[in-house]
Amino acid sequence: MRIIKFVLLLTCLMAGTALAQENPSVDVVLSQDNAQQGDVVDAAIYVRNGVNVGGVDVGIAVDETCLRITERQPGDYLPTSDEEGAFSAFAELNEHDTRLASALTDRTKYVNGDGIFYSVPLEVTCEQGTASVDVTYAQVSSYVDPSAEIIEVVSYDLEDGTLSATGAQLQIGDGSSSEVTVAPPEQATVAADSTVEATQPAPTQPAEDTQNNALWLGALLLVIVGLVGLVGLFFFTRRSR
Repeated sequence: MRIIKFVLLLTCLMAGTALAQENPSVDVVLSQDNAQQGDVVDAAIYVRNGVNVGGVDVGIAVDETCLRITERQPGDYLPTSDEEGAFSAFAELNEHDTRLASALTDRTKYVNGDGIFYSVPLEVTCEQGTASVDVTYAQVSSYVDPSAEIIEVVSYDLEDGTLSATGAQLQIGDGSSSEVTVAPPEQATVAADSTVEATQPAPTQPAEDTQNNALWLGALLLVIVGLVGLVGLFFFTRRSR
């Protein structure tokens, strides 16, 4: 019985660890939840739960009747310039939509945790209404092992459901402007310099998701069945003797 209890406890711990791993997400956070015509509201694009992140690509769209994008400002989550060890694979800016993609060329600068990828000031152009800011495209690419000689990445994508995204809504014309106090996210940590040098840029194409939760659960079930079978065989052998 002690052996059976130990096996069950070990299995529960392994299952809990696998399920506790969260995929990255992309969230839009507004600097205030109410505004008047003529106000400028900042929209920050956050990446959360990142692990060994080497590439990010996010596009958003705003309400065409009530909001207008005036510019786009890069955040501190992932660099976008050659001088910082990265490059912008895609950049587009319009009045009602924008998209920015960045990929590292220096693998030692991968990041973990949460941070702002970019932000956009939004000018309020209508007198009253509810204006939305939606994430239209999102992909986060992570290194399986940043120090490995051969680059291997896993991609989390909004389209295939491996990455989640949350937009935001701005109430216009109902009362005075009200600023939202947003707790700063857990600072994204940049890896320390490593002696391993990148031999090529991190690929931005999606790779096979080696951390698929279904595979984890399937492997755990196989382990449980195998262990229970071994324990049963052990007691059956003892009783036969």
